[in-house]
Amino acid sequence: MRKALSIIAAMAFSLGLHAQKGVDISNLTLTENLAQPAVTGKALKPLMAHMEGIRASLAKHFKDVELARDGQVVVVDIPASVLFAPNEVVLLESGKPYLRPFLNMLKYPTMYKLLPVMHSDDSGDDQYSDALTSDRAAAVYEFLCQEAGMQGDNVVPYGVGKEDPVVPNNSIVNRAANRRLEIYIVPQWQLVDQAKSGKLK
Repeated sequence: MRKALSIIAAMAFSLGLHAQKGVDISNLTLTENLAQPAVTGKALKPLMAHMEGIRASLAKHFKDVELARDGQVVVVDIPASVLFAPNEVVLLESGKPYLRPFLNMLKYPTMYKLLPVMHSDDSGDDQYSDALTSDRAAAVYEFLCQEAGMQGDNVVPYGVGKEDPVVPNNSIVNRAANRRLEIYIVPQWQLVDQAKSGKLK
């Protein structure tokens, strides 16, 4: 998924998927939400610098934090094992601190959108994996909204089952790596507008 983001961004720009006000992001697919708004021109450099600042801040809390979509999107990888007990969909109390660093983003729904994307390994059939990851992603969404005391208009959860492994599912260690939550922090239209106007800090 991450390797495809640059291609997706280019496609989004060519299709005219720019920053738009009033777009209901909950109706977009994961691919669409990752691709837009496309950022180009003079907005690109300041926005990339801003997102690098977010990446550096989150890197103090997480081991695996990187930039994607040519530096426009921050991706945080959290092992499923710290959030959920095996085969369970109820968020562990000990897992909640891993999600709290993202709460501040919910206060700025026109600046950022959060895409919690839950993955599994290849254990179990497709139906089980899809249901497990969808329910886990929903649990993350519900926690974020409850903790922030907000409706979560800028959060869209996705459960993608076992369709996007980071490594082959050929060992216990590799399967554990594939069971993960990826949280994508994607700029929204107001952040892009601020970058264009030179007001982005």
